[in-house]
Amino acid sequence: MSKPAAVDVFAQRDAWQQAGAVAIPLRANAKTPAAGRSWLSTPSAAQWQALPAGKACNLGLVCGAGHVVIDADNAEAVRNVDAQLAGLGILDKLPIERTPNGGRHYHAKLVEVPHGFNYSLLARQLGAGELRAANCYVVAAPSTIAGRSYVFEQGGPHLLPALRVMAWRDFDWLLPVGAGAVDRVEVPPVRLLERSAGGAVEALLDKLGHAQARSRRGDRLERGQAVGKYGSTSQAEAATVAILILRGWSFDAIAALFEQTQPAHYRLRRAADANADAVLRVAYLRATYGNVLAELASNATRRQLALAWRTVEQAGASGEGAEAERRVLLAMLAHAWQVDALTFCASRRDLALHAQLSGQVVDAARQRLHAERVLKVRRPRAAAALWQGLRYTLDADFVASLAAGLISDTSCHRSQLIQGASSATIAAGSVRRTVDAAAVVWARQHCGPVAKRIYIGLGSAALPVRTLAAAASLRVDRAERALLRLAAHGLAVQVAEGAPRVRSGAGRPARKLVTYWLRGAVDVAELASRLADNGAVDRVEAERDDWRQRVQAMRGKVPAAKRLTRPRRKRAQR
Repeated sequence: MSKPAAVDVFAQRDAWQQAGAVAIPLRANAKTPAAGRSWLSTPSAAQWQALPAGKACNLGLVCGAGHVVIDADNAEAVRNVDAQLAGLGILDKLPIERTPNGGRHYHAKLVEVPHGFNYSLLARQLGAGELRAANCYVVAAPSTIAGRSYVFEQGGPHLLPALRVMAWRDFDWLLPVGAGAVDRVEVPPVRLLERSAGGAVEALLDKLGHAQARSRRGDRLERGQAVGKYGSTSQAEAATVAILILRGWSFDAIAALFEQTQPAHYRLRRAADANADAVLRVAYLRATYGNVLAELASNATRRQLALAWRTVEQAGASGEGAEAERRVLLAMLAHAWQVDALTFCASRRDLALHAQLSGQVVDAARQRLHAERVLKVRRPRAAAALWQGLRYTLDADFVASLAAGLISDTSCHRSQLIQGASSATIAAGSVRRTVDAAAVVWARQHCGPVAKRIYIGLGSAALPVRTLAAAASLRVDRAERALLRLAAHGLAVQVAEGAPRVRSGAGRPARKLVTYWLRGAVDVAELASRLADNGAVDRVEAERDDWRQRVQAMRGKVPAAKRLTRPRRKRAQR
């Protein structure tokens, strides 16, 4: 492979700089910076100006500000990294360079890189290589070493600005356990609903505030001084931080509470002046917060729930109803993360606040998720536990598929998620209005939502109506009507009739025979394309827009006071 000209290096430097990367000159036919050991403290522009005119050089890229590089040094590492990045869905979108020894440089963009992390070797099971994130550099194309050049195998610098920004926890598989600050978490991996501190936290902080000092100056605590059920004051402070994290408190809110109550070790962090005291206290609390949060997030169940949350958060939804289901599912995953279990209790109000939806919409979405077997719902048995709301159990297989980043046909059918769509509408509180053809199939003017619940239970084996109705939590007559609608569109087929049903307690045969059904030859995608060809999608969208305009017009005519108040019923005169 021929040695590239020096002008090629400068052209590539300009391309990287336009893409937002930092490029530095390296010595010709070498990997060392031209500026020597001062390359990190010398600005990039000054290093290029100090380079003699016309002198050949190699090109280096400084990692940092979210620009990271995965350096795979051998074929095993290349194969494993390719498989992992393909699983994340970003392999075909990254700028990838081939090194002279057959390795690869994968350029990516990350956020939430732990403070103080610069680079680390890859995990042993992946192969030889490094992850470079800050205060380091890599050799870039078209640099030449011993007559062999770095070349782009895929893409180029122009892809860097448009790269999908990944979270640090999405790349933790690259590094060995405990490498640097890999397991350190800065914020909870899921969005939690903020709650009040509670009486238990207030009582614990009160006990910590009265912890007795060991020395006369009052600057040291007695070693092993128990606080309540905790063996020491530091354990009690860590427990307080853990409770507040699970209650949705941010670090700033926790720091403000500790500054107000001045508990134990936090109170005794002293220095020469008041400003230094505050810095020491904040540093101590931040270290405690990071350690506690890392411990909470490292649990196996919470890690799986966090990955499932990430998948649902990055997914889109087909239609307004599916968007409501997605938000409610995010709220339920957050509640499950709080209690570290797939079974949890949540009230309607908490789900509505987390999902930013009304209570009626949450109830409807919860019923659809229950019908689609994403979760199970039970009421608490004890009357004293009614304040906990309903008891939910998320389907373990469904959560595992989401944690693996897989939105398969089954999970798409069960939750109507769309792979790779953005979820920016959660923070804004708005609902998507895009109607997709598959959602029209289950619209009321076609098959209907009840028929969708029945269709989920259909398969290649014939099942009686009563079994299908029980699986969908429906009455038998409603299930029969839904099956007839499915049969009219070819989604269901009646195969046989059995013995007549017997009424309970009567002993007389019913009028209708027991019918057996299985899934028809027409699938949902085929029917959706047929309806799309007929203009059903545009018609449904036009009907929704027309209805929204009519509702807004009606609300504009009626005064707000009359809209918000219900007319009182007149009592009957005795």
